[in-house]
Amino acid sequence: MVSIVVDTRLIMIYFYFLEVVRDILIRFFSLSLVLLSTCLLFGCAGMTELTTHTYEDFVAMVFSEEDLDFSNVEVDLSASNLTVDSIAEIDKFGRRVARLLDSPLRLGSIGSAILDRLELSYAGHLAMYHYYEHLENEHASVHEAQLDRIVEYMTTERDGSLEKPYRALSPVDAVLFVQQSGYRVIGSIYVQTNVEPMVLQVMRSKEEGPFDEVFFDLSAIYPVLLREFESRNVEASQAPLPLVLVNLANAGDSSAQLSLGRFLANGGATSRAETMYIAASRADNGYAHMLYGNLFVSRAFDPNERDSHRYLQVAQSHYSQAIDYGYHTALRQLGWLLHRGYFGNSRRSDGMGMLERAASFDDALALRYLGDVYRGGFHEQVDLQRAARFYERAAETGDRMARIEYYRVVAHPDSGLDVGKKVVDWLHDSAANDDVIAMLELGNCYVRGCAQKPNYRKALRWYRKAVETAPENPEVVNTVAWTLAVTDQKRLRNPAYALKIVDHLMANDEESRANPMIVDTWAAAYAATGNFERAVELQREAIALAYREQLSPELIDDIESHLDSFLNGEALSESIP
Repeated sequence: MVSIVVDTRLIMIYFYFLEVVRDILIRFFSLSLVLLSTCLLFGCAGMTELTTHTYEDFVAMVFSEEDLDFSNVEVDLSASNLTVDSIAEIDKFGRRVARLLDSPLRLGSIGSAILDRLELSYAGHLAMYHYYEHLENEHASVHEAQLDRIVEYMTTERDGSLEKPYRALSPVDAVLFVQQSGYRVIGSIYVQTNVEPMVLQVMRSKEEGPFDEVFFDLSAIYPVLLREFESRNVEASQAPLPLVLVNLANAGDSSAQLSLGRFLANGGATSRAETMYIAASRADNGYAHMLYGNLFVSRAFDPNERDSHRYLQVAQSHYSQAIDYGYHTALRQLGWLLHRGYFGNSRRSDGMGMLERAASFDDALALRYLGDVYRGGFHEQVDLQRAARFYERAAETGDRMARIEYYRVVAHPDSGLDVGKKVVDWLHDSAANDDVIAMLELGNCYVRGCAQKPNYRKALRWYRKAVETAPENPEVVNTVAWTLAVTDQKRLRNPAYALKIVDHLMANDEESRANPMIVDTWAAAYAATGNFERAVELQREAIALAYREQLSPELIDDIESHLDSFLNGEALSESIP
């Protein structure tokens, strides 16, 4: 997949909380997937390469009557007459087109003004088509044909995803295309990917359904913006996209204002970010309220801020406005705040209502949080079967963490549920994508039976696969080492391997070496191999670290009891996994 390049400094309050998680995921997908999507988008060895055409040549191609293959066509507008000012003018005129489609007689002059600036503008030809069609003039068919050609250029071998965005020659062309497809545009922002330097992310909704996103590659006009930016900034090489968009933002482009505002907020310039968000919200860009809400929640949870409640009140106001636009993510975020008690215990039920509404739109994070609520009994009665239903619905949206949590609930002996083929297939699918937690759970699953009788050979294979995939991941190594060192199931027990992997971790990770729980595992592995002298030495170290880290009394008692066992020459044995 493609990853967003613009760096972020977003505060993650809770794992499920805020679009921040989503933003981070979009920005930092693995390089291998980025390369794969680049290959799919631009062609691999042996496939047709893109041919770049000047705008003048491209216009001639489009106006010709020849059959064109737009799949390998790229347009370069750097030599055109476009400027930042003319792009802003096209945007202004295009938005008037959107408002006046029901008054076609007023569209003639607007369409002409757009086409004077950009001859292949979707907005311009749309205006002229409606104008001439109302007059029953034959020129309507000419503009309709050009619209078809432009749409063909925009959509050929593209699906509007981040990996294969549609193409557009101006931002307003993208917005009008979405609207003419039967959607309501509720917000937009510019982003940059590892493949395209400038992409417009458009949030859209239809009737009462959930909103979704569609992406448009605006690489054709990026050189125009960069040229003007560099002409005013001598040291402008490698400038991040939001800075290149400054002139568009100043000209009133709300997507540019949000991109710049988020960049400023991530850099700590919150007051300047607020100015951008306010301007964008006044331009009816609903995504401004999402970003504004996120900004104030981040400030509310900053330990250096003294007036957290006021910031939460401001965040609530903006999330409420975002909900009015149709952002179910705002329902989830505000619902989370309310249910967690940040607005008082009396509002917790309101929070649950919002979370359930967000879940009705198949919001995976809301579904997963509700699963946690009923699994852990957080201000609700524990109900493992209800928790499983929420996790399952989240898993069906493709949420990989929900797949793991669903398995953990159905595998719980108190759930009254069976581990079926579907959840095992989900774990295999996640493991095939190098999800080490899924590998660990597959190991546990095969020990317990995994929809069939126990298979210790497969269990050991998955434990080893998890460690081989992430040999210096403390959670993975500690889990596997503890399981293989202390399990009471003889066919699974493998103290030598447990000691080998935890030795490697401790030799390469200073933080793990100072972690009392991992040192405890290390001691248990030595005891399991019969080296009680070393086990006692390490266990005393684990106890000292536990007191220093102020672990709970229960954990400290547990660690101290392990020392007693080692002093008595006894290895640990537990019924795990």
